[in-house]
Amino acid sequence: MAKKSASRFLHSIDKYAKKKKLKLAEEIEQIENERLQKEELKIFENVRLLMMSKLANTKNEIAMQVYKVRTSSKQKVYNLKTDIWKKVFDDCKIRIENFTKTPEYCEYIKGAVCKAEKVLGDNLSVFLREKDLNLINLISDFILKHNIVLNYKIKDGGVLFCKNDCWLDFTFDTRISEQKKWFLENCMSKLV
Repeated sequence: MAKKSASRFLHSIDKYAKKKKLKLAEEIEQIENERLQKEELKIFENVRLLMMSKLANTKNEIAMQVYKVRTSSKQKVYNLKTDIWKKVFDDCKIRIENFTKTPEYCEYIKGAVCKAEKVLGDNLSVFLREKDLNLINLISDFILKHNIVLNYKIKDGGVLFCKNDCWLDFTFDTRISEQKKWFLENCMSKLV
């Protein structure tokens, strides 16, 4: 009976040991699964962070390329606008220069004198550029009653009148300047 009792005792110990072994195996498996899940989460997080970093770098590269293309395009448009502006006003200056060599220019000066006399009266100071002093003989009947003054600021032609600090400007210099300003405000910004 002692053998049977010892055998039962050993069998109970063996059974208990097997249960403990199974329980420990399950706990180890659970711990391994938890560690595996934690490692998988770390890997996924690292992959996500790497992807986000790569995506951000790619977006920055694309944004930089777009910026460079836009900047280059804007510079090209600005250069084209400037070329157009320059050509337009170079052409205007040539046309004005050609106009000042025609008989119609003399009529323009006569008309300006008449308009100035209507507004300011007689005894005007009449400012002409040096190139136009030769017109005095042609318009002497219009200009005899006025004081003729040489003006080196008038480059493109036309005439200035003054009486009692009241000025009338019929110069092409002023008109070109006003047209340049108008052209910049109204045309250059609307081109392209």
